Amino acid sequence: MADLEFRLNQNMQARAFLERFMAATQETAGSLLLGVRIETALGNRSVAADYARRLRNDFTTSDEARVLTELESTNR
Repeated sequence: MADLEFRLNQNMQARAFLERFMAATQETAGSLLLGVRIETALGNRSVAADYARRLRNDFTTSDEARVLTELESTNR
């Protein structure tokens, strides 16, 4: 649901779904990348940076970490 709401540009609702997901289960590379995207869209750079740090540290070799690196390089 968080991904769907994000794709519909309903970022506050996406955040709420993601927060509930993360409270109920272990975070995944996908949930952290989605968190980066949601918080970036909402202008919350510090929260986005925290999600990015956790993604890089906990899922170093994941496809999502690679996508994050690509996103960061295109936003510079």
